Amino acid sequence: MVVIRPKPAGTIQIAVDPAAPTGTVVEEATTMSITSSGSSVFMQCKVCFASFSHLNLHTRIGSIASFPFLGFLCMAAVLLVQSVDNQIVLGSLESQVESLNTVLDLVHELQKEAGAVSIFVSSKGALFKTELLAQRALCDTRITALDQITDRTVLEDPDFTQATKYLAGLIQHRQAVLLFQLATEEEASGYYIQCTKYFTTALRNIGLQSNNANTKRFFTSLEVLSYAKESAGQERASGAAACALDGFATPADYQNFVSLIATWDGFYRLAITYVSSAQLPAIEAIMQAPAIRRAFVMQTQLLTNDPAVITGVDPLEWYWNMTEVIDGLKQVENLISKENTASLQADNSKAFADLLLLLGVLALAIVVSFVLCVCLGRSLKSASRLLDKESKFTRTAEKSMQRFVPKRMLHLLEYDRRLQEAGWCGQTGLFACSQVLGSAGLIWLIESVLQVRLGDRQIRSSNLLVMDIRNFTAHSEGMTELDTFDWLSHFLQIISPVISDNSGFVEKYVGDGLLALFESPQSALNASLQMQVEVAQFNALNDAFGKECVRIGVALHSGAICAGVLGNHERLELTIISISVNVAFRMEAINPVYGSQIVCSDVFCEEVDMAGVGHRYLGQVQVKGATHVFGIFELFQADGLLLRRWKEKSKLEFETAVQHIENRRFAEAVKSLTELDRRMTANDPPLVDAGIRQKLALAKSYHEQGVPGDWVGQHIFTAK
Repeated sequence: MVVIRPKPAGTIQIAVDPAAPTGTVVEEATTMSITSSGSSVFMQCKVCFASFSHLNLHTRIGSIASFPFLGFLCMAAVLLVQSVDNQIVLGSLESQVESLNTVLDLVHELQKEAGAVSIFVSSKGALFKTELLAQRALCDTRITALDQITDRTVLEDPDFTQATKYLAGLIQHRQAVLLFQLATEEEASGYYIQCTKYFTTALRNIGLQSNNANTKRFFTSLEVLSYAKESAGQERASGAAACALDGFATPADYQNFVSLIATWDGFYRLAITYVSSAQLPAIEAIMQAPAIRRAFVMQTQLLTNDPAVITGVDPLEWYWNMTEVIDGLKQVENLISKENTASLQADNSKAFADLLLLLGVLALAIVVSFVLCVCLGRSLKSASRLLDKESKFTRTAEKSMQRFVPKRMLHLLEYDRRLQEAGWCGQTGLFACSQVLGSAGLIWLIESVLQVRLGDRQIRSSNLLVMDIRNFTAHSEGMTELDTFDWLSHFLQIISPVISDNSGFVEKYVGDGLLALFESPQSALNASLQMQVEVAQFNALNDAFGKECVRIGVALHSGAICAGVLGNHERLELTIISISVNVAFRMEAINPVYGSQIVCSDVFCEEVDMAGVGHRYLGQVQVKGATHVFGIFELFQADGLLLRRWKEKSKLEFETAVQHIENRRFAEAVKSLTELDRRMTANDPPLVDAGIRQKLALAKSYHEQGVPGDWVGQHIFTAK
C-alpha cells in the first residue's frame, strides 16, 4: 500500500511498506522523508501534479519552479548564518592565539629558570649564579608582557588564575633560593614546575574548547612540547650535577637521567606528528644546530656513567649546550605557532569572501523566490485536495523503514550491484539521496529498498580486526556505571576513526572491544598500528595528568564470512557468521599470554607487505572451538623503543627456538630460550619479554612431561 499524508508548509512524508504490492505507482509528492530506527534519510524529489488542467500555464510554471528556489533560499540563509558565525569564531581564535603566544614565551623562560635554580641549589651556590640572575631578568621581561595582554578571555581559565598566584610569590621564592632557605633542589625547582603546569593545563583547556580542528591540533602539539622542554630542563640540571661531581651520586640519579632523556625525546617526537610536512625540514635544521649536536654528544658521554669519561665534560659547556636544546624546542614551538596563525588568517580571509558571496546570492534568491511564491500560492490549494485523497499512504508506510541497515553491510550483501543492474542511471552511491528524482525514479527506489529481506546472505572473503581493552574490568572497578560508560565512549571515539580512515568499518562493538572489517589486509595492518599510536598519545596525556594508562590487544585474520539478515519480521539485523570471526576473537585472547600488543595469523601475513614492520614468528597454535592448526606472528612495531630493539635483535634466535619446539627438539629449545632469558635479565635496564618466558615454560613442560602422539607442534589454547 502506498499512502501520502499532508505535512505543514507543503511537505509530504513518504515511507515504504514491505507488504505493498509490486508495481504500486506514486504520482505526486513534493518532499520525501524515509525514517528508520537507526537514522533518517531525507530525499527531495521533483514530481508533477496529476492534474493541472484547471490551472493556467503561468501558475503551473510558477508552482513547479518554486520548490527548488525556496529550498535554495533556505540553504543560502543557513549558510549565511554559518558563515557569519565562522567569521566571528576565526577572528576570536586569531586574537587568542596571539595572546597565548605571550603565555608560551613566559612558560619557556620559567622552565629555563627552574633548571638554573636546580643547578644553583645542587651546587650549593658554587655554580651558575650569574646565569641564574640573567635568566631571572628574561623571565621578568616576559611577566611584563603578560600584563599587557589585551584579550582577557584567555586569562579567565581557573588554572591560569592558579598560575598567576605562583607568579605573585615569585619574588619571595627567588630570595629564599639565594639564601639557601630551601632544603632540597626539588623544593626549589618544584615551585616553577607547579606554575608552568597550571599554565600548560590552561592552554590545554582553551584548546579543547575550540571547534577548529587545526587549532585543536595546534594546542595539543604545544602542550606536548611544553612537557618536552620541562623534561629537557630537568635533564640539564641532573647532568650538570653529575658533571660537577664527576659522576652520578647514586644509581637512582643515573636512572632518573636516562628516564628524562627518553621522556623529552618521546614528547618531542609526539609533537612533530601534529606538524605539516612542509615544516619538517625547518624543524630538522633547528635540531641539527652545532650546539645541539654537541649536547647530544655530551649526553652520550654522561650515559656511559663512567667517572673517567664524565670528568671530561665541562659543566658550563653542558649547561649552555642543553640550553640551546631547550631554545631549539622553543623555535619548533614558534614554527608551529606561526603556521597555525597563518592558517587562521587564510581561513579568516576565505570566510569573509564567502560571506560577501552569500550575501549577494541570498539577495538574488529572495527576489526570485518572492516572485515564484506568488505562483506557488495558487497551486497549493489544488495540491492540498489531491494530498487529502491519498492520506492513507503515510499511515501504512511508517512501519516499513524500521529495518535501516548500514551502507557498508549492504555492500557485503551486494545490494549496490543489484541496484545498478536494475538501472540506477549510473549512480555510484548506494542511496544517492541528494538527487532529484522524477516519479519513475521514486517508484524504482521504493522497489529497491524492499530487496532487504529476512534470510538474505552472501559468502565473502574479508579481513578481520578484533580489538579489546586489557584489564577493562579492573580499570572500571573504581568508577560508577555512568563514568565507565562515558570513559568507554570517549575511548572508542578516539579508536574508531582510525578504522574508517583506513577504508574499514566497525561491524559491531562487543563490550569493551570491537570487530572491524577491511577490504584489504594492508589497510587492516595499517589500522592496527595507528591504533597503538593513538593509544600511546592518549596515555601520554593521561600520564602527564597522573591518570591510569590503557593497553589494548589487537588480532588480525583473513577468511571467508557469511553476511546476512537475521531476526524476525519485527526486528531485523545485519550480521556476519563465520568460524573466521571466532578464530579472530580467540587469537586476540593470546595477546596476554605472550605479552604482545598485536598478533596476526599466517594466512593474513601472506597477503601483506611486512617490510619495515617489526614482527616475529610465535609458532603454531590451535584455539578453542577450532580443529585446524595455524601459525601466528607478533607485531612488535608499537612496543617501547628498548623492547622493540631487543625483539629485533633476538628475533632469529627466538624463531629458531620455536622451530626446535615444533620439531620436538625440546632440550635445544630450553637451552636457547634460557640463554635468551639470561641476556634479557642482564640487560641494562632489565627487560621483560613475556614471549621468551612463555615459550621457555612450554619447552620445559614438553621436555619433562612429553607430548601426545598426535601432537604436530601446536600450542593448544583451551580458554576463550
